[in-house]
Amino acid sequence: TLKSSLGKGDYLFIQFGHNDEKTDESTNPGLGTFPGLDFSTLDSSGKNSSGQYSYEWILLNKYVKVAQNAGAQPVLITPITRRGSNGQPNYSGHTNYQNAIIALGKQYNIPVIDATALTTALYNEAYASGGADATAAFHCWTSADRSAIDNTHLSYQGALTIGGIIAAEPKTLGLQIGSFVK
Repeated sequence: TLKSSLGKGDYLFIQFGHNDEKTDESTNPGLGTFPGLDFSTLDSSGKNSSGQYSYEWILLNKYVKVAQNAGAQPVLITPITRRGSNGQPNYSGHTNYQNAIIALGKQYNIPVIDATALTTALYNEAYASGGADATAAFHCWTSADRSAIDNTHLSYQGALTIGGIIAAEPKTLGLQIGSFVK
């Protein structure tokens, strides 16, 4: 579906990382990918001899090249931060994935939106002005009485806020689509 729907002049915004970091095979078999694997050691599906899939190889071969071959412009996006249980940003699990995307973008001249840095700054600012309640507003409650919060998935407010931040970045990057941002 992705391949057949892309065409010349389109943009493909590519953001993975939250589930890729789940590399513990005992609890998440086959879910994770590994940044930093040497491409020369990978098979034709992006997997090394230990059965580990390369994060960068998957992004490059399954998304970036697909977009480029269709005449579309790929844009890489680092993972957004999670919210820590204390209300502060929790991005440490994403750092290797963030760095891998930034390096991939530099190596292949692909624009990168560093959503990890942007959302970490947002959460730090929100926490400084309103504490844990301010960052909780960006996330979904998993109980009717608001006693449990999903510190990964966004609420409507969080999606609008973070979506707006990311939507503004193509203009900052000088991409043609950025001229449509008001």
